[in-house]
Amino acid sequence: RKTFEGLNAFVNAIHSSHGCPPPLIFHLDDYVGGHSQGGIFGDLAYNMMMTQIAKWYGNFAVSSADVVRQVIYANSTETIFSPKWMLNGRTGRYKEECHFGASGHLMIAWAYIYSILEVVTSFCGDESARPSLEGKIDVTTEEIIFPDTLELIQNTPPPPLDPGLMLESVSNKWSSSVQEQQNHCSNSGVGKPCSFAWVAGPEGATSNQNKLQRYLQPYIASNDGWKTEQDMSHGWSRKLGLVATKIGASIDFVVDNIESEIKTIT
Repeated sequence: RKTFEGLNAFVNAIHSSHGCPPPLIFHLDDYVGGHSQGGIFGDLAYNMMMTQIAKWYGNFAVSSADVVRQVIYANSTETIFSPKWMLNGRTGRYKEECHFGASGHLMIAWAYIYSILEVVTSFCGDESARPSLEGKIDVTTEEIIFPDTLELIQNTPPPPLDPGLMLESVSNKWSSSVQEQQNHCSNSGVGKPCSFAWVAGPEGATSNQNKLQRYLQPYIASNDGWKTEQDMSHGWSRKLGLVATKIGASIDFVVDNIESEIKTIT
């Protein structure tokens, strides 16, 4: 249930914090290990929850784990698509490890490329067949589905998929969300969805320790034991961030001139 709630909250946070229309959301399931979710059954349950969340909101979902799942289960010691599992001598189980090698990451890229191509070819196939069907089908979509219902489905995301959502209430909640979306779209802009944010890393807006410090400094009201740091011990990954240097370290940020409602802090 925690996984389901986390996925659901993730999608709703993006919808509520971004301008209109919301960005295209891609879900990815790339983990095959049977540790984080409590065994192989838990991995499969996560896969199903991710797929259903994506279907509910009309998002794009890819499971590269499904591509190699049987290969890994048939030979759990392989290291082409899996990390090098380390055995826990106390429990007799593999230790949790999610970092596989370059070949596993290439497989993820190929799974995404294949899935996108499959979507494009399916769409193009449907569109190319449309002219040949004109005049042969007497009933249109608009005649089967009420126009208001069709407009709601096409233009408004469904209500949050929480455990309390029932068939008796889903239609009213979906209809009432139209006005909420209109208010949100009229009061939000795509130019600045966040009042205060940064991306630290080689490809981010703040690419080194000094730049990150200069960006953060105007927002820091007090600082006791926090500093920007760049870890080069792992080579060109250049881990960059804001880190605590002692137990009990504290830092206070002040953000002035907030132009929109703050809904999420992460």
